Amino acid sequence: MRHLFRLSETNAIGHVATTVWDEACQAPDTVTDINGLATDYSYDTHCREDYVSLPGSNYVDTQYQSLGDATAQYIRKISLSPSTAPGSATQESREYFDGFGEVYRTATTGSTSAEADLITTVRAFDVRGKVMTYDGENRPLTVTALNGDQTEYVYGAVGTRLKRIEMVNGETTTSLYVGGVEIVQAPNEPELVHWYPHSNVRMDYEAGAFKEVKYLHRDQLGSVFLITDATGNKDTRRDFTAFGDELETISDAAMASYPAKEDFGFIGEREDEAAGLMYLNARYYDPELALFILADPEAGRPPKAGQPRGMHPTLHPTLHPPVH
Repeated sequence: MRHLFRLSETNAIGHVATTVWDEACQAPDTVTDINGLATDYSYDTHCREDYVSLPGSNYVDTQYQSLGDATAQYIRKISLSPSTAPGSATQESREYFDGFGEVYRTATTGSTSAEADLITTVRAFDVRGKVMTYDGENRPLTVTALNGDQTEYVYGAVGTRLKRIEMVNGETTTSLYVGGVEIVQAPNEPELVHWYPHSNVRMDYEAGAFKEVKYLHRDQLGSVFLITDATGNKDTRRDFTAFGDELETISDAAMASYPAKEDFGFIGEREDEAAGLMYLNARYYDPELALFILADPEAGRPPKAGQPRGMHPTLHPTLHPPVH
């Protein structure tokens, strides 16, 4: 893949500014202005800017601390203090951010560079009353709604989700995911196995015996907008907003709750109803807020040849053709 990098720029009176690029990170390596003053950049293995050498012997040293711990992670920047700053050879700023990427606390150098003299500002965010905890990879472990309903997640060694545990109105439903098979244990119900031999076909087995088949009908985005049984009866009809919030009309009462309820919905991805989230394999999406709750894990990394930036194919229609 070829990339076009601007190497120089000449203004109207012939002054030239130049840029040398770090092609691996697709970011500037050295920028020299029209006065011949150079700024040098360096990056870490994730192509995050970690050091900038500025004209006049100044610098900005960026450090990424405790990433993955949503209660402690922050970005620290250190540079030389202005000559007017008393008692400090360097100045520091910190931005603490939660699992949503929201900066909830900032700290800057006070009268000295000592830790105790940092000036701290704290901000709070209310996301509809939800309380979320995260693991060391910054993935949700629990989501507790304002009404007390809780969803727990368990992940496998390679990062994929293995289990979802929903505690709603004091009752627990467990869903276990193994390849194209979903095993659902709902309160006071026999264990039900959903097998998806095709993305549009769900075969249900109860106590090891075949029970019924459901057909998933998809629109041009791959969203499951209609579910029918083997005779063509409409069990569930769904309508979605532009960003995935769902309105469901249920004809078969069994489809309204687990274990029969179907999770695949908007753009063909799993919905976690109790948590109000969608699981898109690499990260979670909130259709009501129309926001991902986690940063793209591929953001900032140089793409491989032929690979667009970002994770989900709906961001790249050429890789996700319409389903007819």
